[in-house]
Amino acid sequence: MCITKKTEYALRALYEIDSKQVDKLVSIREICDKQNLPVKYIEQIFRKLKRSKIICSLKGTKGGYTFIPSPKEINLHEIMRALDDKINDLHCEKNQYCNNLPCGFQNFVSEVNTKIIEYFSSITLDKIFLKIKEVEGE
Repeated sequence: MCITKKTEYALRALYEIDSKQVDKLVSIREICDKQNLPVKYIEQIFRKLKRSKIICSLKGTKGGYTFIPSPKEINLHEIMRALDDKINDLHCEKNQYCNNLPCGFQNFVSEVNTKIIEYFSSITLDKIFLKIKEVEGE
């Protein structure tokens, strides 16, 4: 399981929202200019994040985007789910290889998928953003 481009772009865009002043809204144009991201793609991503109530927007000249819950309350698994990213890349087609016999591989795959979801659920946006800031020297 790896993080897709869609999730990476979402994280980059959300980082820009987090980097602004607390009460300041950020436009998609500002976000994309700062992170060198494609505007149309971020618009699609933000529609999904809005539907999942991770971000909200305000229209108008002073409009833009902000978080609904705090980045401390949003985890990577939620972002991936909101974007319809595949979380369980490993799968076992029941009975495809096992000839209707008990299959240890199926249990193994299920356990790995559970651990991946648990791990992604333990990583909150504030932790991700803190690591980025450490590298960038902020």
